[in-house]
Amino acid sequence: MPRLHDDGARVRLDLHGLTVDAALDVAEATVEAALEAGRASVALIHGSSTSDPLQRNRTIKHALEAFFTAEDWPEVNGRLHQDDVLTLDLGVTRTPRANRLSLPDVFPAT
Repeated sequence: MPRLHDDGARVRLDLHGLTVDAALDVAEATVEAALEAGRASVALIHGSSTSDPLQRNRTIKHALEAFFTAEDWPEVNGRLHQDDVLTLDLGVTRTPRANRLSLPDVFPAT
């Protein structure tokens, strides 16, 4: 089951327990909601991946890297991949919305 934490400036989304496709769906929805809410960044926690991307093993880590690199995301100013987390700098300049994001906002199955 994924977990989401929004401190009002940054969103952390733990994708453990999801399939690759479900993780991509909820990650995309989270980034879109974070942009709308005026958050500065989103950290996508995908876990360690021991697979080799050259072997085409589809993991959440590799799918996130491909999705947020290949897709047209002009709002994403930068990407930092460290260990088991992909952090996206959203470069938001407006005042953040006070309401915190929660998992049902981006993952209605919860």
